[in-house]
Amino acid sequence: MRALWPILALGFCFARSANATEPVGAVDLAANGETVSCRICEKRISIPYVRAAMVHTAMYVASASLWPEAYSPFLGKSNRAQFKASWTSPPEYHFTPDILASDNDWWYFNLLLHGLFGSEMYLAARDWGRRPVRAFVFAVFASTAWEYLIESWAKQPSAIDLFFTPAFGALLGELRYRAVRATFRLRNRPLGTALRILVDPLGELERSMLECRLR
Repeated sequence: MRALWPILALGFCFARSANATEPVGAVDLAANGETVSCRICEKRISIPYVRAAMVHTAMYVASASLWPEAYSPFLGKSNRAQFKASWTSPPEYHFTPDILASDNDWWYFNLLLHGLFGSEMYLAARDWGRRPVRAFVFAVFASTAWEYLIESWAKQPSAIDLFFTPAFGALLGELRYRAVRATFRLRNRPLGTALRILVDPLGELERSMLECRLR
């Protein structure tokens, strides 16, 4: 229970300062004497890249665990040959009525997982002060890095993934960003905290660690 005090205090802080033009001061937790800052989160260049690296790593570990015959880093010549082919031939695209399956992946796999990945990258930039256009550019960068620097060792980059991931991700990510901001106006602080953890778990973890709130 003691570990929950900083998060609960931040929720109190968010509620107090939601309509304020300036961030309020620190909130003292009388139960244990800790203080939690209510300052506005500043623009940070590094945090979106750290989040992207964490997500890329988690995605690769999951892929290597589920499909070791393709994603294992110990395939040697096979990995190197595929990486070279990825950079010397066009992205994979098969003409089919089901455009989301044009790379031979399941359509719902591309819709759900790539959509969530794109939205997480977009949201990483929005959470830390980037406007929508720059957040979209960051999502494009993160998606391209995954396709050409990480997954390219296992399979050919996907044309639909390169387009769909940042495009749909930006739409879903902006909805998530607006939902997170709306939770700051809730009077029920525990509910607001729970909703932020549900909608933006990595962002809420970052804000809790740095003890700040969105503007």
